Amino acid sequence: MTRLTPTLQIRHTLPNRAVQSLEGLEHVWTSGSQTGRGISSAWSTCITTVLVTVAWLLAPAAARLDAADHFLTIGGGYSPTGNQVSLEKNVGLFERLLSETYAEPVPHDIFFADGKHPGRDLQFIDPDHEVPAINRLLATVFQQTRYLTYQYRSNQLEHVNGPSRRSTIDRWFNTTGRELQAGDRLILYVTAHGGKARDKKTPMNTSLYLWNNERMQMSDLAKLLDQLDPEVQVVTIMVQCYSGGFANLLFRDGDDKHALSPSNRCGFFATVHDRMAAGCTPDVNEENYHEYSSYFWEALRGQTRKGEEIERPDYNEDGIVAFAEAHAYCLLKSPTIDLSVKTSDTFLRKHSRASGARPTSTPASAPKTPDSSSPPPTKDSDKSPQAPAP
Repeated sequence: MTRLTPTLQIRHTLPNRAVQSLEGLEHVWTSGSQTGRGISSAWSTCITTVLVTVAWLLAPAAARLDAADHFLTIGGGYSPTGNQVSLEKNVGLFERLLSETYAEPVPHDIFFADGKHPGRDLQFIDPDHEVPAINRLLATVFQQTRYLTYQYRSNQLEHVNGPSRRSTIDRWFNTTGRELQAGDRLILYVTAHGGKARDKKTPMNTSLYLWNNERMQMSDLAKLLDQLDPEVQVVTIMVQCYSGGFANLLFRDGDDKHALSPSNRCGFFATVHDRMAAGCTPDVNEENYHEYSSYFWEALRGQTRKGEEIERPDYNEDGIVAFAEAHAYCLLKSPTIDLSVKTSDTFLRKHSRASGARPTSTPASAPKTPDSSSPPPTKDSDKSPQAPAP
């Protein structure tokens, strides 16, 4: 099965302990070859084959030729007033990317807003809709003209599995997640709203807002990921406000005071842990969408949301646009306020400090972002202005 941003290097198809064994054997091999004891290319090829074979034997059944990519999408707002049409269109764009990339359908579970419920859970603005004169008059009298053009409908996603609730996500990890095997890869895409950490002592423990005013903190997601087979690779693309806090999934329990997680995890995030992100809008015109994942998927697809071809950002010219290159493309092309980050940034900030360095104090004049320690607000401060629910 073709993979998204595949790699041809065999070490990337091996589980952690096999790669470690292979690297150890390679060290012995390179150390010996540098002593001047020249060995013919034929012997070199033979020894390389032996090294790879030994690595596979050291991890029986863990490296699978049938390893597959699995996709999980969590999207939507916390209520109709916080569930903009752009979030729905983001999910649709991701579905198109997968259909374009894979020759056959791939496992993809979607949890969005209220799921398949027929209620009106989505906010949008129809530019062709004419507001009745009586509505405009009453709105003017009561000084409530700000949300006059907002309309609501049920989401139109055809392949949604259920609502974006804690219960449905927990159930997915307890069922489908437990079926993932060593060598498989889980790619998690989140297009939703988010909030700052509740506890200022743990600023990276930011929140993902779910339907019905529920929330999932970074530490909660870390616990769910810990339920997966440790040899399942995890890639996250998260575009909610304060999403950078989820880069701490790199560490055990999501705590940067602990060691790295024994699992292979990497992630790409629209912005840092203490800033809002550009994005959600009730505007139906996708030409006006400039949030992080628009550029991220654009880089991988080689075309904009509207189908206009772009020069693929294959910066290392290996014939593949990798996730890291898609992230770099976002940094170069996105005109928004986002300060996009990835897990390696978090790792370097933690482990590249000078010995004995003193922490710097935050200037009193430094701008402060709104506090999101309380439950999701009626009007979502991290995205676009919201109108009362229908």
